[in-house]
Amino acid sequence: MEEKRGQMKKGDVRRDEILATAWRLFSERGYEKTSVQDILDEIGFSKGGFYHHFDSKLELLEAICENAAETSAEKAKQAAQAEGTPMQRLSRMLEQAAFWHDRDENQVAMLIGVAYREDSALMRERMKVRQLQSLVPVFSDVMAEGCRTGEIYSENTDQSAEMILRLYQQLIDELSFLMREDQTREEILSRAVTKLRSYRQAMERILIAPIGSLEMTDTDSLKRLVFQVLAARNKNKEEAGNREANHG
Repeated sequence: MEEKRGQMKKGDVRRDEILATAWRLFSERGYEKTSVQDILDEIGFSKGGFYHHFDSKLELLEAICENAAETSAEKAKQAAQAEGTPMQRLSRMLEQAAFWHDRDENQVAMLIGVAYREDSALMRERMKVRQLQSLVPVFSDVMAEGCRTGEIYSENTDQSAEMILRLYQQLIDELSFLMREDQTREEILSRAVTKLRSYRQAMERILIAPIGSLEMTDTDSLKRLVFQVLAARNKNKEEAGNREANHG
């Protein structure tokens, strides 16, 4: 039995090593430009060992995206326990729930590049469901506290919490799709700021909270995100083109 536990633990370590290496290579080179063999060469692992953990490169990518969603959800839960008023904690929870929060711009560009393709809708939906299951109860508890203090009002905090989080997920989707478009960064930023304001006001109305009381992010932070992600995306495209030219 002890030997089996040790083997399982070693297997988990190997799986995590594959995930970490794939995350780095996907971010540096792009998902399409990174093969399973590239990942294996980095860690000196066999194909048989790889397919023991993952059926395909796509399944590996799905695991990375699900891990990113889980990490964001855990950070949001921690924000719920921090000091502050219920509205301040709700704001921080939403900020932390975004998959791009506290992530390297190359990682964010990679996730947007692969998770927001037309054929990735099912993967995005799984990420959302996992996040909702994790966060709705916590969000509802903080909302209930806000109702007791008079900051917000809700007849059913569970339903209101799910509505708020679904709206926020839709905002993340729309901002991510925007950052995939071939427009100038100023055009993308302008549209992103408009969307942020519209969604924030809609969520404040659901909470029956004062306008401007939900501060999930600010314009300057959004500007940095958009400009950094677009720069990383363009850099990755250029580097991928250079590698193709060198191999050719």
